[in-house]
Amino acid sequence: MYCWDNPAVPGSRRDVFLSETTLARKERAVKYVSGTTPFQPSCPDAFSRPEFGGTFGNAANCRLLVFLLLAVAALPSLGFGQTNQTGKIFGTVSDNSGAAVAGATVTITSPALIASQSMQTDEQGAYHFELVPLGAYALRVDQPGFSKFLRQNIQITAGFAAEINAQLTVGSIEQTVEVSAAGPVVDTTSTQINTSISSNMLADELPLTRTTKDFVTIAPGVTPSGAPNLSGGDVPSASFSAYGITGQSTMLIEGINTRKSSNSAEGDIDFPTLEEFQLVPTAGNAEVETPGLYINAIVKSGGNQFHGRAEYTQETDALQGDNITPYLRSHGVTSAAGVTHVEDIGANLGGPIMRDRWWFFVGGHGNFDHQRQVGFVDASGAPIIQGITSSNWTGKTTFQLSKNYKLIGFWTRDLVNFPLRNGSATTPLLSTVLYHEPVEEWKGEIQGTVTPHLVLDFLVGHHLYQADYTANADPQNIPSIRSASGFVNGPTLGQDKRARRQTQITGSASYLPSRSFLGTHEFKVGYTWMFMWTGTNEPLGIHGNYQLQFDANGAPTQINVYNYPITENREDLKDGGIYGQDTWHVSKRLTLNLGLRFDSYIASVPKQSQPAGTFGGLCNSAFCTWVQSAPGANIWTGAARTYPYASSGSWTGYAPRIGAAYDIFGNGKVVFKASYGRYDWTPGDDFASPFNFNQVTINSYRWAASTGCVPGSVNNGGCAAVINVNTPAGPGNICTFAVAAKAGCDYVPGTVNLDPNGPDHQSTQGGNNGAGTKLANSMLNPKLNEQYSNVVQGFLEAQVAPGVAARVGVTYVRNVDTWLQTPIPCSNATASNPCIPYSAWTQQDTFLNLGPSAAACQVAPVNKCPAGASGTPFTVYDLPNGSPYTSALYSTTQYVNTPGGNSNHVTTYEATVTKRSTAGGKWSVVANFTAIRDHNWLNTGTANQGQQPIATNPNQNYFPLDMSWNWQARVTGNHRLPKNFDFAATMQIYNGIRRQQLESVSGLNAGTIVLPVNVYGDITGPVRTLLNVRLSRDFKFEKRGTLRPTLELLNITNSSSVWAYTTSNSSANFYNVSTITPPRIARFGLVYQF
Repeated sequence: MYCWDNPAVPGSRRDVFLSETTLARKERAVKYVSGTTPFQPSCPDAFSRPEFGGTFGNAANCRLLVFLLLAVAALPSLGFGQTNQTGKIFGTVSDNSGAAVAGATVTITSPALIASQSMQTDEQGAYHFELVPLGAYALRVDQPGFSKFLRQNIQITAGFAAEINAQLTVGSIEQTVEVSAAGPVVDTTSTQINTSISSNMLADELPLTRTTKDFVTIAPGVTPSGAPNLSGGDVPSASFSAYGITGQSTMLIEGINTRKSSNSAEGDIDFPTLEEFQLVPTAGNAEVETPGLYINAIVKSGGNQFHGRAEYTQETDALQGDNITPYLRSHGVTSAAGVTHVEDIGANLGGPIMRDRWWFFVGGHGNFDHQRQVGFVDASGAPIIQGITSSNWTGKTTFQLSKNYKLIGFWTRDLVNFPLRNGSATTPLLSTVLYHEPVEEWKGEIQGTVTPHLVLDFLVGHHLYQADYTANADPQNIPSIRSASGFVNGPTLGQDKRARRQTQITGSASYLPSRSFLGTHEFKVGYTWMFMWTGTNEPLGIHGNYQLQFDANGAPTQINVYNYPITENREDLKDGGIYGQDTWHVSKRLTLNLGLRFDSYIASVPKQSQPAGTFGGLCNSAFCTWVQSAPGANIWTGAARTYPYASSGSWTGYAPRIGAAYDIFGNGKVVFKASYGRYDWTPGDDFASPFNFNQVTINSYRWAASTGCVPGSVNNGGCAAVINVNTPAGPGNICTFAVAAKAGCDYVPGTVNLDPNGPDHQSTQGGNNGAGTKLANSMLNPKLNEQYSNVVQGFLEAQVAPGVAARVGVTYVRNVDTWLQTPIPCSNATASNPCIPYSAWTQQDTFLNLGPSAAACQVAPVNKCPAGASGTPFTVYDLPNGSPYTSALYSTTQYVNTPGGNSNHVTTYEATVTKRSTAGGKWSVVANFTAIRDHNWLNTGTANQGQQPIATNPNQNYFPLDMSWNWQARVTGNHRLPKNFDFAATMQIYNGIRRQQLESVSGLNAGTIVLPVNVYGDITGPVRTLLNVRLSRDFKFEKRGTLRPTLELLNITNSSSVWAYTTSNSSANFYNVSTITPPRIARFGLVYQF
C-alpha cells in the first residue's frame, strides 16, 4: 500500500489517485519518472486506524458477516436478477518478453472508491476487480525489480469490463512508467449491446427535458412513446418500444424494478442525481429477464470530498414561437400546444459522514409546469391552461464495513399532481380528471469480497405506486357520453384508485476459479424474487354508472352500464427467476458468454368482497345471483359476495443465452459479437384481472331511435334514445351527441331492458379508466404455454480512434406463443362457457366507404346512404336477428397462444458511432441510424370488434398485418469551446406516423364493429424532426466552485411534427391532429456546483 501526500493540502495523506492534469495526454506515450515519487510506503490501512477501534476486519466480524450473507441467500429465490450496477477491471501483467509476472501487486484508485483496492496477480499473471463502482480510475502495478506501471483515465460504465494489460520494464522501484493512452471503449468480452450516458452528459451537456421518455430516445433502436416534452411536466409512466419490441420493458433505479403491468415503467428520475443512465434495447445477458428495453439508472454515492449542485431554469411563452402550419389547420388544429410558464429547481449534495468510511448523497427536484394542449379550449375557444406539479426526493448512503464489505441504503420518492389530465381536442374540461400519483422506492444492499475469487451481492428493495383519478363535478347535469369519432363529454367514469406494491429480493455470487480449464472462466449465479400486487377500485359515477354511446355522425347506438362500486379489487403475481452464466475466455481473442435462466410466474386472485350492485355478465359463473331489483323492473342486481382465493395460472420456462465475442486482430480494437437468447415474457402484475369476479364489467345494451318509432314504457332499447318518451321519435326528439353534450337529453330509466341475458343486451367487456380493456369473465386455459421471444444479434464493433467506437449490426426478434385474449374458442368451450361459432356470423351488411372524412353508410340489406352517395363497398359480418349469441352467456373469453404462423417478427439494422468524453477532450458524440422492418399481426380489440391474429369472426380477416418500414436517425453531442464555453446539440429525425383507415359501424346485433379498409401504413404523416441546442459558460472561482449560466433553444427549427391523430374512425374529424411537437422556446438556467 502506498499513500500520496497532496502538496495542495499540507499534511494530507490519501490513497493514490493522481489528478488528470499530471498525466501525459499523448496516445501511447511512455514517461519514465525517476528519483522522487509521490508514492510512499507504509500508508496506514483506513480500517486499522485507532479511531475505528483497531482492526475492523477481524475473524469474528467476518464470520458474522458471512453468516448474515448466507441468511439472506437462503431466502426464497427466483426472478429478474440485478445487473450492471457496477463494472469490472481485469487483465494480465507480463514482462518485456511477454512472460507472465506472478505475485505483482495491482492497485486501483478512484474518487468513486471509499478505499483503494489491491490484489496480486496469479500464476498466469492475471488479475481482476469485480463490483467496481462507476467512475474514472487509475491502475498501478508494483513488482520488485521492475519500474512501477501506471495507467490513468480508465472509464468504467455500467456493466463494462475494461481490459487493461500491463507490460513491466526492468528498473528500480523509484521509476514509474506512465501509459497515458485513452481508456478502452470496446468491451472485448461481453456481447451485450448498450448505450451509457454519463452524469456529466445527463446534467450539463444534453439539451433535453429531463424526463425518462426523452432521455431514452438517445439509444439506437428506441422509438419514442410520444411527442417531445419541452417543459418537464408529465405523468411518470411510459411504454417503450425498442428494436420492434413494444412493452416487456424493465426500468431499474438502483437495482429496484419499477415495472408496471407487463409493458410499462413507472416513476420518473431526478437525472442530475445519477452517476449513469444505461439503456439496453434488447438481448441482455442471463441476468436480464424480459426482451424489451432495459433501463438502468445508477445514483451517485457521495465521496470523500463534499460536492454539490444547485440549478434553476425557466421558460415563458414570451420567448415561444408559433408552429401552426397550413397542414395542421387543414387537419383540425386551431390552437397549438406549448407552455405558458415553467420553473424547474433542483439541488443535490454529497460527501463524507466519515472520511474513508461512510458517504452520503441527497437530492431534491421540483418542476412547476403550466402548459396547453392542442385543441383543449373553453367555450369561447380560448386555450385552457393545465398546471402540473412534480417533485423528486432522493437519498443514498454507502458505509464501508471493512475493506471487503460495504452496505448501501437508498430511498427515492416521486410525486405528480395533474389537475386537468386528459384534456384535449376530444376531451373537454368536464371530462378531465384530477390526477395524483406518488411513486416510491427503497433498498438495502450489501456487497462483499469474501475471497479474491468470490464476490457476493444481496439486495432487498420495495416499489410503491398509487394512482388516483378523480372526476370533475357535473353542475350542468351532462351524462357521460362517447362518440365513435373519438369525442367524449360529461364526467368520466374512469375514477381509478389504483395501487401497486412490490417487494424484491435479489442476490448474486461471482466466482473466478484460480485454475484454468480450456481457458479461464468467470462464473456468476443469481436470483430475484418479486412479490407483486395491484388493484383498481372504482367509486360510484358522478352522473350514474352508465355511458351513452353514439356513432360517428352523433346518432345514438347503445348504453354501457358499469358495475360500480368496486371496493376490494386485487391481483397478485410472484415473478422470479434464477440464472447462471459463464464468461469463458477460450483464448486471448475468443470469449464465450454462456448462460441459462429459469423463470417462474405465479398469478392469483386473493380473497375479496364485492358490494351489492349491477355485477355484469357473470350469469354463466358459479357466482351468478342475478335477480330483478323489483317485480317487473328492468334492472338486474346481485347480492353482496365474498370470493375465495383463486389461482390464475403458473408458468415456467428455461431461457438459454449464448454469445461469442471475437477480437479479430487481438489488440482489443475490432470485435465481432454474435448472440442468441430466449427471453421469457412476464404476464404482468395485473394479468389475473380477467379471472377476478370482483372486477369492472361493462355491459352494452341497445339504446337507439329512428324517426317514427314509438318509445315503449320498458324493454324497448331500439326506441329508447329519445328526448321525450311520450312522443314518437323524429327530428327534435332523438337524443343526439350534440343535444346530450348540452344536457338536453339523457337515459330514461325503464326504457331499456337491462337483463344481461335479455333482448337488448349486445356485449360484455371488462375495463378500467372508463374504457374497455381486458375482458372480464375469462376461463383459465390449462394448455396455455409461456410466451417468449427469440432474439439473434450480430454486430461488428471497433475502436476507430482514441475514445471513438463504431458499430454496425442486425437484430432479429421473433415472438413465440404470444398470449391473446379472445372469445373462447369452440374447441375449449363447455356447457357453462359456450362459444360463438365462426359460422354464426351469417348476416352480411354492405356499406360504402365514403372516404376518410365521412362515416360509412349502409346500402344493403337496407339502403341508408344519402342520395347520390358513391364509394367503395365493403361487407360487414353480423350475428343474425334473434341470434342467441348476443346474450351475456356468450361473453366468456380465454387466453390462447398465437399460432406459429401468425407470430410477429421484426428485423432491425443499426449503425452507431460514439465518441466518449475524456479528460482533456473537447467533444463527445453519439450518432446512429436505425431501420426496422415489421411483420406484426395487428391486435386492435379483445372481443369481436377489432383485428386480431386469431380471427373469431370474418371481419377480422381484413388487412390484419403491419409490414411497414420504420426508420430513425439521431445525433447528440457537445463541444468544449475556448473561454470555458460549451456547446451541445441533439438532432432527431423519424419517419412519419403510420396508420390505416378504420370504419366503426354501430347499431349491429353484435354491437359496434371496427374494421380496416386499407393496408396499415397506407396513411403516413410527415417526417418528424427535432433540433435542440444549448450554450453555456463556466465561471470558475478558486476553491468556491463553478457558476454556469445556460441558454437552451428547444425545437430551434420550430418543427410542428405530428405525433398523434384524433381518431382512426372515418368521420369529419378523421386524421385530425391531436399531438404535435411544442413550438420553439428558449430556456434560461443557472447552475452552481462545487
